[in-house]
Amino acid sequence: MPRDNIADFNLCAGLIFSQTLAAFPNEIFLDKKAICEVLLNKELQEHKQDAYGQLYLDDSEHEEALKFVNGTGRWLVDEGYLRSRSQFHEPGAVTLTQNGFYILGTEALTSRGERLGRKLSENVEAGMWDAVREVTSDVLLAGIKLGWQELIKAPGSTS
Repeated sequence: MPRDNIADFNLCAGLIFSQTLAAFPNEIFLDKKAICEVLLNKELQEHKQDAYGQLYLDDSEHEEALKFVNGTGRWLVDEGYLRSRSQFHEPGAVTLTQNGFYILGTEALTSRGERLGRKLSENVEAGMWDAVREVTSDVLLAGIKLGWQELIKAPGSTS
């Protein structure tokens, strides 16, 4: 059965948002193994080392999921939701940016008046993955709206 990359992206981004919001304002290294386990719906083995001490994955499905998590994380960095000191494809330690925190924790509300970040965290804790996908879609939409509002501001205006 083919996977839905947008649904997987929303779930992955939601799990990343949940981890970074819980640690805010501190930088964290994402628990990528936990994210991969949710994406794949199975427990994963620890990484193995070869004779030279290099880590490798002996599960191609896990390797693909890890690549997806890194790609999602990099997109969130590139689009301004997260900040990372790493200039490489795989984001290292990350933290929410001002925009990411604004959308998740301070202003944006669900249709029921709840903050998106709180609702997202509750759904992650409860393992309600479809709800995580839905709230993450709302978070990303709020980010698009915020960016659009900045773009259409008249030069020199303050509102």
